[in-house]
Amino acid sequence: MGLASADSASLVEDITEILATQTGRSPREIDARTTLVEDLDLDSVDFLALVAALRERYGIKPDIAWVIRRMRQTTLATVGDLVGFIREILAACDPAARGEG
Repeated sequence: MGLASADSASLVEDITEILATQTGRSPREIDARTTLVEDLDLDSVDFLALVAALRERYGIKPDIAWVIRRMRQTTLATVGDLVGFIREILAACDPAARGEG
Protein backbone atom coordinates (compact mmCIF):
# COMPACT_ATOMS: atom_id res chain seq x y z
CA MET A 1 0.00 0.00 0.00
CA GLY A 2 1.45 3.38 -0.95
CA LEU A 3 0.79 7.02 -0.28
CA ALA A 4 -1.70 7.25 -3.14
CA SER A 5 -3.98 4.83 -1.29
CA ALA A 6 -3.89 6.90 1.89
CA ASP A 7 -7.30 8.46 1.34
CA SER A 8 -9.06 9.91 4.34
CA ALA A 9 -11.30 6.93 5.13
CA SER A 10 -8.54 4.34 4.83
CA LEU A 11 -6.16 6.48 6.88
CA VAL A 12 -8.69 6.75 9.72
CA GLU A 13 -9.31 3.00 9.50
CA ASP A 14 -5.56 2.25 9.53
CA ILE A 15 -4.88 4.51 12.50
CA THR A 16 -7.88 3.08 14.39
CA GLU A 17 -6.70 -0.47 13.70
CA ILE A 18 -3.15 0.28 14.84
CA LEU A 19 -4.35 2.09 17.98
CA ALA A 20 -6.67 -0.81 18.79
CA THR A 21 -3.77 -3.24 18.48
CA GLN A 22 -1.47 -1.04 20.58
CA THR A 23 -4.02 -0.52 23.35
CA GLY A 24 -5.88 -3.83 23.32
CA ARG A 25 -9.19 -2.06 22.65
CA SER A 26 -11.81 -2.82 20.06
CA PRO A 27 -11.68 -0.55 16.99
CA ARG A 28 -15.37 0.20 17.68
CA GLU A 29 -14.29 1.92 20.92
CA ILE A 30 -12.08 4.39 19.03
CA ASP A 31 -13.35 7.37 17.05
CA ALA A 32 -12.22 10.91 16.22
CA ARG A 33 -13.26 12.18 19.67
CA THR A 34 -11.35 9.49 21.60
CA THR A 35 -8.64 11.15 23.66
CA LEU A 36 -5.12 9.84 23.30
CA VAL A 37 -4.00 10.24 26.91
CA GLU A 38 -7.17 9.94 28.99
CA ASP A 39 -9.00 7.28 26.94
CA LEU A 40 -6.12 5.35 25.34
CA ASP A 41 -3.31 6.10 27.82
CA LEU A 42 -0.82 6.79 25.01
CA ASP A 43 2.55 8.40 25.53
CA SER A 44 5.24 9.63 23.13
CA VAL A 45 6.77 6.16 22.80
CA ASP A 46 3.38 4.77 21.75
CA PHE A 47 3.07 7.58 19.22
CA LEU A 48 6.46 6.75 17.71
CA ALA A 49 5.38 3.09 17.51
CA LEU A 50 2.32 4.27 15.60
CA VAL A 51 4.55 6.23 13.19
CA ALA A 52 6.69 3.09 12.74
CA ALA A 53 3.59 1.03 11.94
CA LEU A 54 2.43 3.62 9.40
CA ARG A 55 5.93 3.71 7.94
CA GLU A 56 5.68 -0.01 7.36
CA ARG A 57 2.12 0.12 6.01
CA TYR A 58 2.67 3.05 3.61
CA GLY A 59 6.35 2.54 2.81
CA ILE A 60 7.30 6.01 4.08
CA LYS A 61 10.51 7.08 5.76
CA PRO A 62 9.73 10.16 7.83
CA ASP A 63 12.55 12.05 9.48
CA ILE A 64 11.93 11.04 13.09
CA ALA A 65 13.64 14.19 14.42
CA TRP A 66 11.20 16.26 12.33
CA VAL A 67 8.27 14.17 13.58
CA ILE A 68 9.31 14.70 17.20
CA ARG A 69 9.76 18.47 16.67
CA ARG A 70 6.33 18.74 15.00
CA MET A 71 4.78 16.57 17.70
CA ARG A 72 6.02 19.04 20.34
CA GLN A 73 4.58 21.97 18.35
CA THR A 74 1.19 20.36 17.73
CA THR A 75 -1.71 19.74 20.08
CA LEU A 76 -2.53 16.06 19.81
CA ALA A 77 -5.42 15.54 22.19
CA THR A 78 -7.76 13.28 20.18
CA VAL A 79 -7.66 10.62 17.51
CA GLY A 80 -9.00 13.29 15.12
CA ASP A 81 -5.97 15.50 15.91
CA LEU A 82 -3.71 12.51 15.34
CA VAL A 83 -5.27 11.77 11.94
CA GLY A 84 -4.55 15.35 10.85
CA PHE A 85 -0.97 15.08 12.09
CA ILE A 86 -0.42 11.77 10.28
CA ARG A 87 -1.77 13.38 7.09
CA GLU A 88 0.91 16.05 7.54
CA ILE A 89 3.58 13.36 7.93
CA LEU A 90 2.37 11.53 4.82
CA ALA A 91 2.34 14.77 2.82
CA ALA A 92 5.88 15.56 3.99
CA CYS A 93 7.01 12.12 2.78
CA ASP A 94 5.24 12.32 -0.59
CA PRO A 95 7.60 13.50 -3.36
CA ALA A 96 4.64 14.62 -5.49
CA ALA A 97 3.36 16.82 -2.65
CA ARG A 98 6.80 18.46 -2.49
CA GLY A 99 6.89 19.01 -6.27
CA GLU A 100 9.47 16.28 -6.80
CA GLY A 101 7.29 13.79 -8.62
